[in-house]
Amino acid sequence: MKKAVTVILSVLLAVFAGAVFGIAMHGLERNDSRGLIPIEKISGIKTKATLKPGCKVINGYHFPFDDNGIRCHCIRVGMDIDVNSSEVTYTGLSVRDISIIDVYGDKCTITFICSDDNERYAEYDYPLVNLNYNKAKVDAANDGIKTEFIGSRYTL
Repeated sequence: MKKAVTVILSVLLAVFAGAVFGIAMHGLERNDSRGLIPIEKISGIKTKATLKPGCKVINGYHFPFDDNGIRCHCIRVGMDIDVNSSEVTYTGLSVRDISIIDVYGDKCTITFICSDDNERYAEYDYPLVNLNYNKAKVDAANDGIKTEFIGSRYTL
């Protein structure tokens, strides 16, 4: 009788421990340890992209690695202004590591690193036609709604 009770209690304890472990793993998978959510779970996408030949990124707004990061209201603009003629030449920014983090219609939000200062920036409403990307991933994420990332508890 004691042996049967011990076996039953052991099985119940194992099931309970497995359930607790499963719930804990699900919570860790969904959020990181600081309660931040992977950006692709918020916007539906985070995929690498490259610029098509002749295309440029003209602007960039500072974009921290996660929603706990320091928010700088910095903007980068890739243009030269001739002071004598006031002529503007759009040179574009020197960018690398481009990722699409939101898709809405024929536009998207991209993040990238500026090569000269190694800071992460974002450009909103960037035309998809200027990028090479995984079409299947972009089409699947295109919900037509622009995501607001500030306050969404994202992490890249």
